[in-house]
Amino acid sequence: MLILQVKQALRSALEEYGGCPQPDALRDMTEDTGEGARMVGLQRILQAYSDPFLGHLLSGPSGRSFYVRQYHDMKGSGELEILNGTSFNGYAVAWGRHPGLVQCI
Repeated sequence: MLILQVKQALRSALEEYGGCPQPDALRDMTEDTGEGARMVGLQRILQAYSDPFLGHLLSGPSGRSFYVRQYHDMKGSGELEILNGTSFNGYAVAWGRHPGLVQCI
């Protein structure tokens, strides 16, 4: 089963709280394509094998930036394979609304 995780990409913590400005080329890229592109680009540089589902997107008029990746839960979880369409939908909705629940499952 494939589960994709979509998270909002925020401004660099080093830039926002540490006072470390981003290089001009990186700042120009994020102005055009969003913080998600920065996160994805740097992730690909740092990892020898990158997630094939790693990507980024900007949401319509709000301009919020997101990144997408394959979700790997190495802590284990419920038996997702036994869920039917309705129960899986409920699981996904609960998970999306309350990210803290993931730690309990």
